[in-house]
Amino acid sequence: MLARPTNLSAPSTRNRKVIAEFIAARDAAVVAAGGGSAISLDRDRRGWEVEVFTTRGPVDVRLDEFLTVIAIKEPDFDDRNEPAPVTVLDGTLVNDAIAAAVAAAGSGAATDVDGADWDDRPGYTVTLVLADGTELDVYLDPSLTVTLIQIDD
Repeated sequence: MLARPTNLSAPSTRNRKVIAEFIAARDAAVVAAGGGSAISLDRDRRGWEVEVFTTRGPVDVRLDEFLTVIAIKEPDFDDRNEPAPVTVLDGTLVNDAIAAAVAAAGSGAATDVDGADWDDRPGYTVTLVLADGTELDVYLDPSLTVTLIQIDD
């Protein structure tokens, strides 16, 4: 088990609400998929797109803003052989990743949290929207150390 940073400041009241919404969406999607681990949480105007890795492979779950299941896309034949991801969004990881990203950027509201394998290295990506509308991608390694912040194109 990898150590989590302990020096993160407590999230603001607004960010605690956002984090709670991410966790609720994650949990609803995992139940809808029949179990597994969330590997991607994306929020948009219509609700949520959550990718859940199951024993059947990756399952895409679409939820509305009230967390009602709109659609479930089962893995196709090729996807059923995908290896299990190294980074998943379980436990307190959603909270910790968002807190680390906001602390590094100084502010922002999370719209996406993804377990990612970039350059063959496991990690996480948190997309933040700043007050001026700028979107930032904050890349974190498995111990939630920020490795890169870049403007999202």
